[in-house]
Amino acid sequence: MDEASREVFVDWTKKAREVVAYLRLKAAQYPDDVRPAALVGELSVKNAHFRRWWADHNVLEKTRGTKLIRHPVVGELSLSVQSFTVTGEADQVRVAYAAEPDSPSQEALRLLASGPCPNGRARVHETPGT
Repeated sequence: MDEASREVFVDWTKKAREVVAYLRLKAAQYPDDVRPAALVGELSVKNAHFRRWWADHNVLEKTRGTKLIRHPVVGELSLSVQSFTVTGEADQVRVAYAAEPDSPSQEALRLLASGPCPNGRARVHETPGT
């Protein structure tokens, strides 16, 4: 529902549909938890896109892929994404992002890592191979 997310995600519709499908997966995993049901109810009332996508009944477990985002300072980034379940902690997931070596996205990440971001948000910390 955050209008700013439309600027961040290059293919906002695709990303939003994936998030709705992931929410359906998580809500089904915890049928006795009232919080997902409350969230679905609120989003259904407030957002026509959500209502349509929820009614599609899509379910998605996404553990890898590519994320295309627009950063306000460095522009468009293409990052590979891999998520990992933390052993012994089924509710915790770690997500790793990486840019192709010698790509414009890698250069953009280096630029972001070289100093503070003007918007005051956390910096991206480069690790070997990213």
